[in-house]
Amino acid sequence: MKQANTDRNVVSRSSWWWLRHAPTDAAGRMIGSTNIDAQMPDHDVLKQLSRSLPSDASWLVSPLDRCKQTAEALRDFPAFANAALEMVPDLREQDFGDWDGRAYDEPEIRNAEAFWQDPGHTAPPHGESFFDMMQRVQAAIQQNREEGNFIVVAHAGVIR
Repeated sequence: MKQANTDRNVVSRSSWWWLRHAPTDAAGRMIGSTNIDAQMPDHDVLKQLSRSLPSDASWLVSPLDRCKQTAEALRDFPAFANAALEMVPDLREQDFGDWDGRAYDEPEIRNAEAFWQDPGHTAPPHGESFFDMMQRVQAAIQQNREEGNFIVVAHAGVIR
């Protein structure tokens, strides 16, 4: 008699909706861990977006204000009124260290050849590389492997 293999990985099915936070007024600046507000779009834009999201999802949200504000604005719609927002620190944007909040065209940043030639593996001073951020985000995803729907409100770098 053949025994079932109980050590096999069980594959579960989940669906993920990745949402970038609402726009900010940070054009031209490296905004990672800097906590700035979102500029919320009008109600009709949010309503249209809400129609494409499942009402039975678990919500995972970066703890930075621009993501929390975006998620809270969507939670104002009846389909999401009871949604619990789980703040996930590992979903925050890449840490740009000493460059965070500064303009891309500042000479120190613009002339950082090592960073611009290999931004995936080169960290800004006292920051993290894109690869480091990817590992952090991957760990957050792996912690949510159960079946079901997930809505993530995060940042462009995290979504990439």
